[in-house]
Amino acid sequence: MSDFSACFLLIFGQMAVGGLFALAIPPFAVIERGFFKSTAALFLACALLFLAGRVDLVLRRDEGLAGAGTLVELGAWLAFVVALARYLWTLWGEAGARVARAYVTALAAGTVALSATAPPSRRVSSGTSSTCRRSSPARSPSARWRPGSASGTGT
Repeated sequence: MSDFSACFLLIFGQMAVGGLFALAIPPFAVIERGFFKSTAALFLACALLFLAGRVDLVLRRDEGLAGAGTLVELGAWLAFVVALARYLWTLWGEAGARVARAYVTALAAGTVALSATAPPSRRVSSGTSSTCRRSSPARSPSARWRPGSASGTGT
């Protein structure tokens, strides 16, 4: 699977979850509910687009069946899509407590989905490793342009 494809799709997932977080800022009682309906529908479309693209990337992979981590990730995104759809559905009713519960559930599911999508962290050992190398501060590219650096000319 292409890293670029996965990263490009992740933008849609981040937009859906981050936008849902941002939806907590405007006052719900003051703004018309149509704003929340249309915005939630847009975020649902982004989440569906991400999930469909991610499933397509997993199915196109040549390695056979998906691993357990990928299945957990897809399940978390499916749970987020369902929770977000439920939130959108509750916006057509008049029960404020039901809307609030659905919103919090969608936020929690989105946070879990983004966490499941994050790549595993890698520890950098003190020895030399062929996969994780760090350059010394004097040899780093930014050291060339720092004023008074020993390895660069400085500007």
